Amino acid sequence: PDVEKYLVENRYDRAITERFFWNVGLAWDRNLDAGIASRWIGFAGVGNTWWDREDLMFNTSYGLSYTDREEVDVDLTKEDTFLGYRFNWEYLNLWGKNTTFENRWTFNGSFADSNDWNSDMTSAISVGINSRLALRVSLQWLYNNIPALQDLDLFVLTADGDLIQVPDGLVQEPKEKLDTIFNTSLVINF
Repeated sequence: PDVEKYLVENRYDRAITERFFWNVGLAWDRNLDAGIASRWIGFAGVGNTWWDREDLMFNTSYGLSYTDREEVDVDLTKEDTFLGYRFNWEYLNLWGKNTTFENRWTFNGSFADSNDWNSDMTSAISVGINSRLALRVSLQWLYNNIPALQDLDLFVLTADGDLIQVPDGLVQEPKEKLDTIFNTSLVINF
């Protein structure tokens, strides 16, 4: 209940041939728990459609990206804006008449610092209840190889064994690299 995460992404795909396409898009996200106050990523690239049937869809794309991010606590060792590279895939598989499995993965990296990259993978299963309703469960893995910093209060240990908070004392520690998010939702089809 105390965690909120936002993601808005718009992507335009255009076919060049039956199996080859280009795309362009823009994404914005906010994840205060991971230390990201605002992150814009613009991207453009090309991709391949490997399967495109009613029961199976898989495509991959690769391209360039431009990232502009603002973290909750400033990290002077990281660039706020950078030119980078982006890979992603989309996989959808129908398991029978009522069940769908999907997996979406995006990898975004920096040309300026090869250690500065992030990955977002979501796996989900949807089960149709009837023609209009479905139950969907998903697990999302958000990985930042160089996580955002967090300010922590500084305490000292006295000779008596007591912990005393240092006034105005802060120390910066990196957050966890991996966040996992489990979702359940009711999907309404129109």
